[in-house]
Amino acid sequence: MNTILAHLNEGVAAVDGEGRIQSFNPAMERFLGTPAASAVGRKLQALSPGLSLDDVIQTGAKELEAIQKVGDRMVVVNRIPLVSESGTTGALLTLQDATAIQRVDRNLRSRSRTRLPGVRYSLEDLAGTSSAMAHLRELARRYAAVDSTVLIGGESGTGKEVLAQGMHDASPRRAFPFVAVNCAAFPETLLESELFGYEEGAFTGARRGGKAGLFESAHNGTLFLDEVGDMPPALQTRLLRVLQEKQVLPIGGLEAVPVNVRVIAATHRDLAQRVREGSFRQDLYYRLNILRIEVPPLRERAEDLPELSDLLYRRALERLGLEHREGLPEAARARLGGYHWPGNIRELENVTERIAVLVAGRPLEPADMLRELQAAVPELFGEDAGAMADAPVAADIPVQTPAQSGRQRRVSRSLAGVAHASEAEHIRRVLAECGGDRNAACHILGISPTTLWRRLRAA
Repeated sequence: MNTILAHLNEGVAAVDGEGRIQSFNPAMERFLGTPAASAVGRKLQALSPGLSLDDVIQTGAKELEAIQKVGDRMVVVNRIPLVSESGTTGALLTLQDATAIQRVDRNLRSRSRTRLPGVRYSLEDLAGTSSAMAHLRELARRYAAVDSTVLIGGESGTGKEVLAQGMHDASPRRAFPFVAVNCAAFPETLLESELFGYEEGAFTGARRGGKAGLFESAHNGTLFLDEVGDMPPALQTRLLRVLQEKQVLPIGGLEAVPVNVRVIAATHRDLAQRVREGSFRQDLYYRLNILRIEVPPLRERAEDLPELSDLLYRRALERLGLEHREGLPEAARARLGGYHWPGNIRELENVTERIAVLVAGRPLEPADMLRELQAAVPELFGEDAGAMADAPVAADIPVQTPAQSGRQRRVSRSLAGVAHASEAEHIRRVLAECGGDRNAACHILGISPTTLWRRLRAA
């Protein structure tokens, strides 16, 4: 038994019913800085009052996983009574180095999976050779090396979550969890329980045993707060406190839980404007806006369009199980730069997949290919379609000054300037140009959302 105890890294001391030390292994010698020869026979209370076993001997109740400081080290302490038929005959004390437990936990996480679920992208997945993308990747690598909070700005569909995952993957926290939550996708009460967790019985329907929140789930890793600009005001206050105190108080809980989390937030909204409007807390804005990075929209890096479209087209073909001997049709490629891409990368991905489904692998003549593409992706042929729709109206005006011509073009884009037979087609084309934004389309067409819905339904 002494040989076994001597080989343990865990400090072990056993005392009799009077609290006198009977066994004292080498690990305990190192923890307390006292040789076993001078410790055996002495009362543990006198040797180290903070580690006394007297209460355990008197009550017979064990005390497990207590956290104490011994010297300059934090240790995990277990106090266990030794009970026989005649009652409590002594007690056992064990000490474990807290840093060793943390190290083991870290090793288990890193060996179980090299890239945790939820992390699919690296910074290299931010495709593009433009100067804007080169600068973005370089800035992201700098930000990944530190733990400061990052605020990512950019239009919808630009790849903000890809950037966040890439920074996590390039950071010292890459072996730990990356947890993402869309702050606009949950009702306020549900978002609160998701972020901060809850104790058993905190509310009706609470899971038995409670539930750890996403902050706890992301411990030692990264928490990505997408669409943080849409977070309800009440939760903004709680989020600010967590960022300041590095502690989370679960719903219904009495004790705060320390968390070590790097926060990356993203929004397509102008947070500074929302602060001025009073819908976003100014102090939270300053807490989030420590490191700022903006993802450029696709229209500002048009030189990346050929590379991006080919990449997304190949991925679409592979995903759909289609042959991919040829790249994106040239008729479509030539028109990519003439479109403003309001939906950014997400819209480009949708367009390339649509083309892949309709024309990939089909032996089409150039004229047939052009006709198929016009039907599949009318947004890329907006100018041609607009000219055809405007022609009958322009024919009614024999002579036009430049100013009149400009006014005529504006009229022809309103619904009143389009023949009844082509209303539905015109509405769909304007919707496509607006990236599906019905409010913007209604503004251009000069009609109400109700009228737009009724015309589309009747078509």
